[in-house]
Amino acid sequence: MATNAGKKFEEDFKNSVNTDEIFLQRLKDGTTGTVNGQMVRFKNKNLCDFLLFKDGQLVLVELKSFLGKSMSFSNIKSTVDEQQTFLYNLRLEAKKKNVKAYMILNFRDLSETYAIDIHNFDEFYKITNKKSINIDEVRQLGKQLFQQKKRTNYRYEISDLFN
Repeated sequence: MATNAGKKFEEDFKNSVNTDEIFLQRLKDGTTGTVNGQMVRFKNKNLCDFLLFKDGQLVLVELKSFLGKSMSFSNIKSTVDEQQTFLYNLRLEAKKKNVKAYMILNFRDLSETYAIDIHNFDEFYKITNKKSINIDEVRQLGKQLFQQKKRTNYRYEISDLFN
């Protein structure tokens, strides 16, 4: 069961994928273990949150869910160097044949979710002097994903990610 809003968004997204038609792989964020009897958390540096594969096309997806009408770039990674490396690596993979990558931004307060192609997101990131991206900019750069609330959970129309 999802414990926070971000994990709930990931779970809702995962449950929106028709796994009879689309291969879905969730890349783990990190692991917890013990060293010398103490709990430690190891942070993986995954390329993205999810891999989706359908009809010869690979889609890399990074999900972000937040409150308010803008997303701080620190939601991607904590330092500018980490942010730049993360976006560079995703963009590099998305240059390959039959590979796409998206930042999926979930504005919880507005009940709106957008998919922004990683090339467009990275270009915006590089040219802006701001430390965040607001809803108006996201609406210009991305495409809105249809979402439907099912009591407490959402279902997202993800088929557009393959178009």
